[in-house]
Amino acid sequence: LVSMAKAIQVEGLVIVTSGDWDYRDIVLNWVLHAHRLKYSNAVVLAMDRELFADLRRRRIAAFDTSQLLHAWNDTCLQRHIQQVRMERQVAVAALVASGFDVLHTDATCVLIRDVLPFVRDQPA
Repeated sequence: LVSMAKAIQVEGLVIVTSGDWDYRDIVLNWVLHAHRLKYSNAVVLAMDRELFADLRRRRIAAFDTSQLLHAWNDTCLQRHIQQVRMERQVAVAALVASGFDVLHTDATCVLIRDVLPFVRDQPA
């Protein structure tokens, strides 16, 4: 994930969402809007192999987290949605720990205009 972020980051910023095959239409809508805004630094955390394969086929920046989700099976996080919610937070934390700024959005967040000027104008 960090290697991918290094390749696509813009001024140290990576824009991240996540989803699985059941939410592929929502994820694709998010990607469409991110691309319309010229966000070349957008990446999808694919929570299953099916979505990852589909996104790669479409040449959309994606990271396969399906193997990482299986690691959660040894914890108390048994339900898929619990694993997904935790894994996306861990992924964002890994990016931040690697020195990236991260804008993490839910795939249901439709970006209709450039939010980056507003975000950058906020006090630290």
